[in-house]
Amino acid sequence: YRLPQSLINALSIYHGIRSASAFQRIDRLIEKGVFPITGANHLKRLFRSALKMRIEAHLFYREEKEIIY
Repeated sequence: YRLPQSLINALSIYHGIRSASAFQRIDRLIEKGVFPITGANHLKRLFRSALKMRIEAHLFYREEKEIIY
């Protein structure tokens, strides 16, 4: 998830967006016409899946260890 997150961050900086979360930034990028809604929904689904895997790994290892085997 790091690469998509970095790309969203870079696009947000370029377009002057200062929202806190990746989901908010994606919504602002839609409003500015950078992403179509369909593409933005795919990105949000990617972020949800990655966040779910991170949380599951943290709960499994009982620490913020992000290595998943």
